[in-house]
Amino acid sequence: MKRGIALAALALLAACSGEEPAPDAPADPVAAAPTPAASPAAAAPLTQVPAAFLGKWDYVDGQCARGSDAQLTIEPSRLTFYESSGEVTAVRQPYRDTLVVTMAMSGEGDTWTEETTYRLLDGGSVLESNFAAAEGGEPFRRKRCADFVDVPLE
Repeated sequence: MKRGIALAALALLAACSGEEPAPDAPADPVAAAPTPAASPAAAAPLTQVPAAFLGKWDYVDGQCARGSDAQLTIEPSRLTFYESSGEVTAVRQPYRDTLVVTMAMSGEGDTWTEETTYRLLDGGSVLESNFAAAEGGEPFRRKRCADFVDVPLE
């Protein structure tokens, strides 16, 4: 009985002080999260983009057309855009639905390093990125595509 009270007190102190969770807490706080946006993920950096973010994406009002300037293909260690691509150099997942990717980018004869935050919305069917928001614009949203199709672009 005393041991149970002591463990409960330690867990309460740890929760209030920001220290590590009690030993009987779930090993993966992301898996135990009540809602995706509310719980921090494990602090360890990832080595690849998680499966939920992988796939082909196009502007939310686009046609998933090959050649769309909003097209994006996300693979475990590479992101490919319309005229550029980036090798993933670091990945963090601060929340289950949020990913921060650092890439060594190249395109149109130039190279640079870019860090972009991606967030899944609508059950994973919409991908929001912050690149425009970082420059004072609105976040950019893409929809998930089964594939890119050959559609005449205007």
